[in-house]
Amino acid sequence: MEEIFGALLHGGGVVVPEEVVGSPEDFRALLVGENVTVLTQTPSAAAVLSPEGLESVALLMAGEPCRWSWCSVGRRAGDDQRLRPTETTVCASRTASLRAGSGAPPIGSPVAGAAFFVLDSWLRPVPLVWPASCI
Repeated sequence: MEEIFGALLHGGGVVVPEEVVGSPEDFRALLVGENVTVLTQTPSAAAVLSPEGLESVALLMAGEPCRWSWCSVGRRAGDDQRLRPTETTVCASRTASLRAGSGAPPIGSPVAGAAFFVLDSWLRPVPLVWPASCI
């Protein structure tokens, strides 16, 4: 919801034409042609986009963990990672701008007014350094 209403309430637009959904090349051409300034995308989908012409696009990555090997994050302005439970369409956590580096990017902090818990496969809280799911 934030992606849609955030754009509309600040004078922007929302562009989602069905005919370019299956083609990274056509989607990138649309982004460049429409002068898109902010793109919310899953990291795996962003990874297949050529960065040519998208250097000034602020990329908000959401919906799945970001892996450095998927994206050259340092080439894009305003990069941000947001995690959201797969069962909902709201962001649960958010990080500051990401820069390429070693290791996994942080999952960030809960968004204002929310809390989240990192749990193991038995739904027990675990330290943030353990492999787990964000719930």
